[in-house]
Amino acid sequence: MEAQIRIVTQAFSQPQGLYTKLYQSALMRNLKNLSLFEIMRWLDCPPSGKGIERIIPSKVPLGESFNDAVEPGKRYSSKQVLHQQRVMGREIGLVIDLTNTSRYYPSADWLTKGIKHLKIPCRGRDAVPDNESVNNFVWEVTQFFNSQKHTKKHILVHCTHGHNRTGFMIVHFLVRSHLMTVTQAILKFSEARPPGIYKQDYIDALYTFYHERKPKTGRVNQGRGNAQFPGSHPVSLNRDNLQLLRQRYYYATWKADGTRYMMLITYDGCYLVDRNFCFRRVQMRFPSRSINEDSSERFHHLTLLDGEMIIDKLSDGKLERRYLAYDLMAINSQSVSERPFSERWKLLEKEVFEPRNIDRSTNPIYRYDMEPFRVRRKDFWLLSTVTKLLQDFIPRLSHAADGLIFQGWDDPYVPRTHEGLLKWKYPEMNSVDFLFEVGNGNRYLLYVFERGTKKLLEGNRVEFRDEYADVDVSTLSGKIIECSWDQAEQTWVCMRIRVDKSTPNEFNTFKKVKRSISDNITEEVLLDEISQIVKLPMYADRMAKAHQQQHHQHAHMEKRRRSVKGAKLGFKG
Repeated sequence: MEAQIRIVTQAFSQPQGLYTKLYQSALMRNLKNLSLFEIMRWLDCPPSGKGIERIIPSKVPLGESFNDAVEPGKRYSSKQVLHQQRVMGREIGLVIDLTNTSRYYPSADWLTKGIKHLKIPCRGRDAVPDNESVNNFVWEVTQFFNSQKHTKKHILVHCTHGHNRTGFMIVHFLVRSHLMTVTQAILKFSEARPPGIYKQDYIDALYTFYHERKPKTGRVNQGRGNAQFPGSHPVSLNRDNLQLLRQRYYYATWKADGTRYMMLITYDGCYLVDRNFCFRRVQMRFPSRSINEDSSERFHHLTLLDGEMIIDKLSDGKLERRYLAYDLMAINSQSVSERPFSERWKLLEKEVFEPRNIDRSTNPIYRYDMEPFRVRRKDFWLLSTVTKLLQDFIPRLSHAADGLIFQGWDDPYVPRTHEGLLKWKYPEMNSVDFLFEVGNGNRYLLYVFERGTKKLLEGNRVEFRDEYADVDVSTLSGKIIECSWDQAEQTWVCMRIRVDKSTPNEFNTFKKVKRSISDNITEEVLLDEISQIVKLPMYADRMAKAHQQQHHQHAHMEKRRRSVKGAKLGFKG
């Protein structure tokens, strides 16, 4: 796993509430497609890259109308673009916009400053720019340079984040105008705008178009490339794997409806790693248990957590981000993934959160309240508590939850699909992530992946209801949509757009979810099954021991509390 990890994004540290403000501002402007995740990615993304033959790759500048939602130091509009480039001795003469929307800024932002603005709309997601758009881009760039030889003006090229579509177009230009090989052009762009083009289908399309062989390594761009997210994924509960609860000892927790992230803690920063294997640096403090104040081991280095980001709605209506860490794979570069979950979960509290909490209560200098989100260990409970979990705990949560997770107490950490890690969703929330496309004749097409390629699911229908009823469905083409199954209508129903994912579920996952839907394990069925399971000797004995240990721990903590209280009052005992 360490060989795959390469930190490729600039540092960022967003004040608490900034994302919420921007999101609320977007909603007020009815920008329904501008999600919180997209906003976070835009804020985290470095503004622009180095010049490539007088072409500057950039993320999309936001119009001045966003200024009330973005603090001054984080703004990136046409004014900031021109100022930053002027400082570097560059004058912009042409802006080429590759986004597939006009929501980000008005073209007048550039035209009023005497700068030409050219719109070449290109779909993102799973569609590479078409040949007509590429030819148009190369022609316009060539014509501009021919007409501006005496001025040496630059061209600013942007898509949303300035990587895939922007890189794709610039590579085409370099290959055609500078007689570079595809590999040379891709690497040149990657050096100027790290991590470069990271979508494999874009890279494949370039090699196919120019009839060139890819390097034997199969990895042209080592920034993010086709590295797979190594996190453990649960499987849907069905009548067959439900029997695993009888065969192995399980604990349970709630299934939060959050965004999955691994967290890599290092000396030089804390990095969130999402499902697309994108890295974002956050400024957070994780002291270790080291007693030596002068030791370089005072802080964690190469400690790897697994967890999810949720958004809590507080009693005053404010939104607050919180990272729930539920597993631990490495501590200070030492792997613990082979240890049983029970040990990893305890180490997570003892090695990661206890030192942090102690430092928080004793360190008067560092301001934990200014960190971009809160963080804590996620709780797991004995299987006997599932009834309370479903009927009491989940309804009172301040964030969305859609079911339960069953974690083997003695299991090692299993990367990717873990057949023993089980998820149960409320039947109406069982879902599949599809790649949605609008085909010929306005046909709605649903795709999953099978061995890395798209697989069309013939005969599967999808409907867009409620908040999506009035949406122009053509704008959703090429996006990942999460759908639930309407048994009565025998159709999939779009629940939300998965902007945190760039690929759909695998075909095997689709089959497992369909199986789970057909098995229809309701809350009543689940609770009845568990009530029988916890009476088995394996559970009864271990739960009795667990209760005994908890009693001793509480007694020990109470004794310590009284001792500390007595010491403060001057008592001895």
